Amino acid sequence: MLTGDSLRRPPVTISVPEPAAIGHALADDPYTAELAEFAAAIAIAGGPPPRVNAADGLAALDIALAALESARSGRAVSPTQVA
Repeated sequence: MLTGDSLRRPPVTISVPEPAAIGHALADDPYTAELAEFAAAIAIAGGPPPRVNAADGLAALDIALAALESARSGRAVSPTQVA
């Protein structure tokens, strides 16, 4: 866990829990889980929809482009301004 508090010194602290406290969800390889979910979504007619879809990908791209434009221009840029 990453914790930020500008009033503390140091302002950022990192806490690493015991591996057993993380739980089973992180024990699986995320890449393998991603591939299994993708395969289930396309291999089975009427299978479960993927959790991440094309609209999510476009939203992530808009956020990244807004961040780049904000860094370039020095002003706040909304993702809707670059879409």
